[in-house]
Amino acid sequence: MTHIRIAYKSIIIGLLFFILIRPYAVYGAETREIGKEIPRKTAQEYYRRGLEYDKQNEFKLAIEQYDRAIAVYPEVAAYYLKRGEAFFKNKQIEQSIEDFTKAIEIQPENYEAYFDRARSYVAGNQKDKAIADIKQTVKICTDTIRINPKNTEKYINRGQVYMLLDDYDNAVYDFSRVIEINPRSDDAYVRRGIAYGMEYEFDLAIADFSKAIALNSSNDAAFLLRGEIYFFSERLEQAIQDYSNVIRLKPADPVAYAKRGFVYMMSEEAKKAHEDFQKAKSIDPQVAESIGWRMAVSGISYSHIAANVPEKDDFDKFLLRDIKEYFNANQNAEIKYEFLRKGPDQIGVSPPDYYLWVEINDNGNRQAGAMRVTAISKKTFGISTYLTKEAIEKNFSDVYKIFPLTVCVKIANKI
Repeated sequence: MTHIRIAYKSIIIGLLFFILIRPYAVYGAETREIGKEIPRKTAQEYYRRGLEYDKQNEFKLAIEQYDRAIAVYPEVAAYYLKRGEAFFKNKQIEQSIEDFTKAIEIQPENYEAYFDRARSYVAGNQKDKAIADIKQTVKICTDTIRINPKNTEKYINRGQVYMLLDDYDNAVYDFSRVIEINPRSDDAYVRRGIAYGMEYEFDLAIADFSKAIALNSSNDAAFLLRGEIYFFSERLEQAIQDYSNVIRLKPADPVAYAKRGFVYMMSEEAKKAHEDFQKAKSIDPQVAESIGWRMAVSGISYSHIAANVPEKDDFDKFLLRDIKEYFNANQNAEIKYEFLRKGPDQIGVSPPDYYLWVEINDNGNRQAGAMRVTAISKKTFGISTYLTKEAIEKNFSDVYKIFPLTVCVKIANKI
């Protein structure tokens, strides 16, 4: 069943993955030292055509162009990386793994190739290999930072990997280091604002987006993201203002029109909503429909979160109470927990789930393990799954059946 994260997460990840999370891709960069000029230009032209087909979701045609580029210059990792992505999108998983592996052979320090291969391993149900590649991705980024601790791009690279792993605390750390090194980096403030938003620290996120705008009044991403938070915080007038600023900066952006139209609809301004939806459709019908659907579904998801998650002051109290009851522990038992993923997962219309690592000491009887709990009616947490550390060590494959892969990575680190 498809996971639908709480509103802010489900929209932001889909909307800005390729805009903000992966802008430092190395596609095409390796051609700078690979032989004669004419063949190089020929390969690059095939590669460029492949990128254009990719943008149009014509993956088979893109693959044909990448094939030609590779035939001319088979030593270029970027060509294999992009063809592997096209294979993946075309559901040719084994071929994508082969291409990512070839990219790694050519360029062993290419962290993107490891991460992309991990994604293919997940799709191919080879999750042990996926976790190994994810760990290698982080290691490569960390090693490059050790070599050059003042290089802001390296922190950005590692931060984006942490974002993709739902490890927002570490992502915040890396983007904060960029800000320390370069306090005028509006991009770093935007990235850290996203990470704060993923952790539900909306006030901190708004502050970062606002700082980015103060540094660069043309940063349309900062306006767009701040508008998202204003919308989900029911500050509709401010959301409209931010979406309007995006439209001012990017008059042909269907996303901003669709989002502003949705907010106008929520504000019962039907005429303005209709005008914005029509404008979005005239620019890109698919994007307009996708944005409207996401915002509607996310609104439903958010309503389930709000209806079931306890208030902030009660959350810890209720959770510890129900964990203690699950273990039938004494009142003086010591229980510690940490989130394996901050914030709830919303699955369909079910109550929201949380993933925890729990440690308990009940009169010297110690145990630890991974737990999935469900928030119910703002007053109760139901424990649906608990795997002890010993059980996990004995058969890790059971973990994959219960927890998302990014959570599995954290569980693997625990043991």
